[in-house]
Amino acid sequence: MAGGATAPVIMVSYANDLKQNENAPSEPLVTVDDKIAQVSTASGDERGVPLSSENEDTKFLKGHPVLETGLEVSKYLISARDDGDPAFTFRCIVLGTAFTALSSVITMLYTFKPVQMQVSATFLQLMIFIFGEAWARITPRPDKIKVKWLRGTLRILNFGQPFGIKEHVVASQIASSGNNGLSGIEVYAIERLFYDRSISASTAVLATFSISLKAPISTRSVFKKVFGGASSNEGMGLLNFTLDWQYIQSTYLSLPFKQQINTWAGYFIWYPVMLSLWYGNAWGAKTFPFMSASLFSANGTSFSTTSILTSDNVVDRAKLERVGLPYLTSSTVWGFFSQNLAIGALITHVLIFYGKDMILAWKQARARTQPDPHYQGMLKYKEVPMWWYFVLFGLAFIAGIIVTAKGETTLPVWGYIISLLLGGFIAPFSAILVGLFGNGIATNQISKMVAGAVHPGRPLANLYFASWSHQVILLAVGLANWLKIGQYTKVPHRVMFTTQIYGTLLGAALNYVVMTIIVTNERDVLLDPVGTNVWSGSSLQSMNSQAITWALAKDMYSLQGRYFIVPIGILIGLALPVIHWGVNRWSPRIRKWPINTPIIVFYSGASYFGITSFIWSSITVGVFSQLWLRRRMPHIYNKYNYLIGAALDGGSQIIIFVLSFAVMGASGKEHPFPKWWGNPSGNPDHCMSSSE
Repeated sequence: MAGGATAPVIMVSYANDLKQNENAPSEPLVTVDDKIAQVSTASGDERGVPLSSENEDTKFLKGHPVLETGLEVSKYLISARDDGDPAFTFRCIVLGTAFTALSSVITMLYTFKPVQMQVSATFLQLMIFIFGEAWARITPRPDKIKVKWLRGTLRILNFGQPFGIKEHVVASQIASSGNNGLSGIEVYAIERLFYDRSISASTAVLATFSISLKAPISTRSVFKKVFGGASSNEGMGLLNFTLDWQYIQSTYLSLPFKQQINTWAGYFIWYPVMLSLWYGNAWGAKTFPFMSASLFSANGTSFSTTSILTSDNVVDRAKLERVGLPYLTSSTVWGFFSQNLAIGALITHVLIFYGKDMILAWKQARARTQPDPHYQGMLKYKEVPMWWYFVLFGLAFIAGIIVTAKGETTLPVWGYIISLLLGGFIAPFSAILVGLFGNGIATNQISKMVAGAVHPGRPLANLYFASWSHQVILLAVGLANWLKIGQYTKVPHRVMFTTQIYGTLLGAALNYVVMTIIVTNERDVLLDPVGTNVWSGSSLQSMNSQAITWALAKDMYSLQGRYFIVPIGILIGLALPVIHWGVNRWSPRIRKWPINTPIIVFYSGASYFGITSFIWSSITVGVFSQLWLRRRMPHIYNKYNYLIGAALDGGSQIIIFVLSFAVMGASGKEHPFPKWWGNPSGNPDHCMSSSE
């Protein structure tokens, strides 16, 4: 699932390009027609060009546009200028490489946290901008050097030369691409934790390249489930507010308001469903923890993955009959079900509501007639030839063939090919949703379902199948996102293509190193079904649970299986947008509502494990930013909204980076803070003591 990084990137590159429209009225929120939106730099140099000769229905408040649509963002926040400055430089490669290291390490750390996050793209851009400007200002200028060879060397090193927008974007793309190979690294971590095996160095290299309170205990227990959420798998965090920005993040400062509304609708479905499943003892819920992504035995103890496998990591039916089928918590069943609902709804929703737009976009791309001025401004640059893509695909494909044929993945070559085809089918639907709503849904569940159907009894094959399949989707969405950013900032297509590959491979190598260190040093807590508020293996536990249970799909998800409702979710999901379409035809008023069924149903079960205390804080941030600040104080929102979010993201992530290694034990030795009321030895919400 890719985030909407486009807006923050553009805000950094063009933060000073937005100028107050002098011709706009100062009265609150009125419609202005026949005005030209002028884009200029802070110094007043008119290097920008008008994007339109009319403002249509754009609203202005005190001369500043109130941004309501993506078109208005493109018109008023993004300049169509192209300074012709160099994009691929020594400086951008060095800065991109350095910040890839920071981005990869922090993202890998969050893989083993109760909530998974990625480094803020805007924060990376701000840091690269600061270092790029310093490089330009404090290094000697070549034109003041008399020695010819030294002068030429300094020019190659970009000493004393202005730090351009295109350099900035390319360096930022390299740093942000460093997490494109994360999916493969997660598989290696699961192998180390749950299968007691470490893959060979050659397999890792080739596969990474290819994949890239004082009440009674009973009362406190209820309060913990409903209101707790500061610790992993504790509760639903209802009305729980946190000031910990590492979990809030700037996502809700940048996502379109229509996306946020659908997310909130999903959350309000999630609360009653979770409680109903638990207190209704659905699927034997009360035998297991309220929230956990782990597998359990029938008596509620942790289920050992290796207890039902042969030495080749294939299910041993004799062992399975002796040990018994694994169980899932009710929260996990609902999480899996809601993911399938969302996948089915995604396909139908896109076809019904955006099918005509897809056909039009395809025709315009083929004829190069897309009217977007940013697209037209890029026509002077050479496109990436298709043979570049074919060569890259060929190399990655061959690497994958070698891994499946020679590595101990238990995945046959034909299964590897099916995984790529499946990812290629789903990728366009995910890309469209991300492009329209700024964020997407998790689609890796369908990869595990198909893997379980074609490779029964092979959980490790399931993991590799899903990793390759889902990576196709992630890379397609990520590449499209960054190519659009390159279009907005006029970075040549070939530079964007090359640097993204470089950043992906560099980041994957660093991810692998950090994963190995953390899994080695924090193995016990990562295997704990509950975890702590510092470390948690919930994400990896969930991936492994899916792999094991789908490898046993005939026993667990068939018509006679315990969790038959899960695969049926896709069929139900396919029908939801049809119902939505029918309601729209019946009531034109509802047609104006920005309802998106895939997002609603996905978020109705997305938080089935981990920390939940951030939910209400995130909603508050979204309401403040998108509902109030954007509409009432556009002069502040347009200039500072994304930058403030990036500053908060960056500060919290740098602190987590330092604390993880210096205090929390990622480097091997823990140096905990003293215990006091604000840092209790037991439950951080003070709901239960450590012994309860």
